[in-house]
Amino acid sequence: MEERRKHERYKALEGLATAICAEDSDLHTEGLVLNISRGGAYIFADSIPFETGQVTFELKDGRHIQRRCRRIYPHQTGSRGQAVAFLEALDESELEALKAPVFE
Repeated sequence: MEERRKHERYKALEGLATAICAEDSDLHTEGLVLNISRGGAYIFADSIPFETGQVTFELKDGRHIQRRCRRIYPHQTGSRGQAVAFLEALDESELEALKAPVFE
């Protein structure tokens, strides 16, 4: 299978909380980020149906990083995860703040 990702994926910081709010309804969900890239994230949270929304990453130091996003896969009722693509990529400093440290 051909690799279609534009950006390398990283493990997210442990316990990185996030919230997704749909722009086309009052639906929202909260969960934890499992992996992150400059272009998107996979979030362990109840799936909600939306076309576009806003994802907010809540850092432990109180900072927030927000991005408008879209669902990558169709909504599946009862699913405990969803992949989102950012409408504007994270910059390098934002990605560094969200990804887990790599120990060598």
